[in-house]
Amino acid sequence: DKSKLLQLEAFQNEIDRIFFTVDEEFVYFPFCDDFGPLHIGHVYKFTAKLNAKLAMYNSVGKKVVLYTSADKKIRTNVACLIACYLILDRGWTAEQAWSPFDFAHTAKGAPMVPFRDASFEADGFQLQAIDVIRGVERAVRNNVLVWSNFDLEWFEYCDHPGTADLHSVVPNKFVAFKGPKKTGAFHRQTGVSHCALCPVIFPVPRLSADIKQRCQPPFSAVLKGFYWEGGGSGKSRGWHALRWSGIVDLTPKDYFEIFHRMGVTGVVRLNDEQYPAQ
Repeated sequence: DKSKLLQLEAFQNEIDRIFFTVDEEFVYFPFCDDFGPLHIGHVYKFTAKLNAKLAMYNSVGKKVVLYTSADKKIRTNVACLIACYLILDRGWTAEQAWSPFDFAHTAKGAPMVPFRDASFEADGFQLQAIDVIRGVERAVRNNVLVWSNFDLEWFEYCDHPGTADLHSVVPNKFVAFKGPKKTGAFHRQTGVSHCALCPVIFPVPRLSADIKQRCQPPFSAVLKGFYWEGGGSGKSRGWHALRWSGIVDLTPKDYFEIFHRMGVTGVVRLNDEQYPAQ
């Protein structure tokens, strides 16, 4: 109803605050029955978004209100986003950042839920949101996370399951990545019931010339799900997602160049043998 939208717009212009949500913008995609915090790339984007809104609306005397749904999982992750923002952008401690969301001693208990591992088995260990927040604070204190040097584009490239599915756990020391297979493949039907990856479409980050140079040659397995758009001046360049759903199997050679760029010198396999070690 257009008239209702106009009324809502007029109401927002009259009051001293602006409302926004990120519930559908920053989403955790489970692999099994897991639930986890949003990744550091989401935190970076959220920080930029919130600071932009604060700068825009505070200058005209409006307060910025972030709202979320009653879904406890979404609520938990949005609270984590705000707490991480307060630590990384405002220099708060973990206890200060989480104190507004600490309802543990109220009559109804905490309106949050703990995180759980990627499994369909019984949850034997519950990671609380405050544990994550304290981890972020410790990472900053020990220079494991240097916020001013965070490279969002490179992170998103490495994070994407179709290009690397890789994360630097301890910079210049330890990298974790999905175990490769002997042969690259793209599985549209995973055969795993209730697997949340099946209907999910992962947008591939558009890459700058610098990122493209870091990631040459192109990964063969990626070509099964994405295409490279070159073009001349005025046209976008980078990997773009075709609409697909499923799981990509990468091969060892798909990681050679990225490992070289990151200075990786040794690999420890923790899962079943899926490729020849040589």
